[in-house]
Amino acid sequence: MICCQGDCEQGRDCPFRKENVMNESNKQWGLGVLVGVVLTSLIAIGISKMKSNDPPMEILPKTVIEAYNMGLKDALKTNPPSMDLEQTCVNMWANKQPLR
Repeated sequence: MICCQGDCEQGRDCPFRKENVMNESNKQWGLGVLVGVVLTSLIAIGISKMKSNDPPMEILPKTVIEAYNMGLKDALKTNPPSMDLEQTCVNMWANKQPLR
């Protein structure tokens, strides 16, 4: 559907010119969308990498178990009793409901 070689006298009314303009604008629009998607993805990946400063999963469970066991041992130490244990016992005794 080419009416000329681009050197005709029709100017802006040339159908060949309109086809080229449409194709170029579609290409530019598609390229813009592609660049936007890539940049958005890269920014999202960068933000997620900056926020994930968690320790590796191999280290975390072992340290959590050790900390829990140490806290349990310290909290239930009865000779001499810890202040936390004393306070917990007093609170339980003070909040005790009378038998009915």
